[in-house]
Amino acid sequence: MAHNPPRLDFGRLADHLADRGKLEADVLRGLLEASSAGAQPLPQALVEGGFLSDWDLAKSVCEAFNLAFVPVDVVKPDVALLELFDPKVLLEHDLVPLARFGAMVTMIMPGLVQADTLGSIAAVSDFLIQPVVGTVQGNQAWLAQHLAVKEEVSGDWGSLFDQGDAAVNAALDPTGEELSLEAPPDLLPEVGQAPSGPSRAQLLSDEDFDLPPAPQFDERQRKSQ
Repeated sequence: MAHNPPRLDFGRLADHLADRGKLEADVLRGLLEASSAGAQPLPQALVEGGFLSDWDLAKSVCEAFNLAFVPVDVVKPDVALLELFDPKVLLEHDLVPLARFGAMVTMIMPGLVQADTLGSIAAVSDFLIQPVVGTVQGNQAWLAQHLAVKEEVSGDWGSLFDQGDAAVNAALDPTGEELSLEAPPDLLPEVGQAPSGPSRAQLLSDEDFDLPPAPQFDERQRKSQ
């Protein structure tokens, strides 16, 4: 008869930890109730609260659910897979997509993510999710690095160009006033108004100009030379 792996569930993890003497049952019950009420998920609460180390949690999850341990420290997740999932969902549950095999995506969990959550992600993305065990802090660090870069790159390009224009104006006009490419109205000639100053015809003739008399030459003196 085929053996069905236990359903991924925080309650089963709490029972396993209590049975192995990893933590007091009352403490586990309190953390589990808080997680069910919307507080931190049980794995994150255990690690960040100092109740278990990341490695102890991962080992316990692997033992309880018969899953492989594949932390981001020893593998290289495919960054392109981030495009296939809602980044808010990945950050909320500290999930790292590892690799894709056709319609299946291997997902590194931060210790453990419940089956209902993985099922919801699979339904929205149309991928089958194959979970493996990672660490809480390792997943958080990887997501913070790669999702932060993507958000910065895909920011508002319009504001980026506005900042560039402001920087150019500031460099050209140290007074801080914005530069305008339009000429001031008082410097533009009125329509039909003749330009002031001498005309081209006047410049090419002696008319109306007070020029000095032409020099006189002695013809006899020039011939003797």
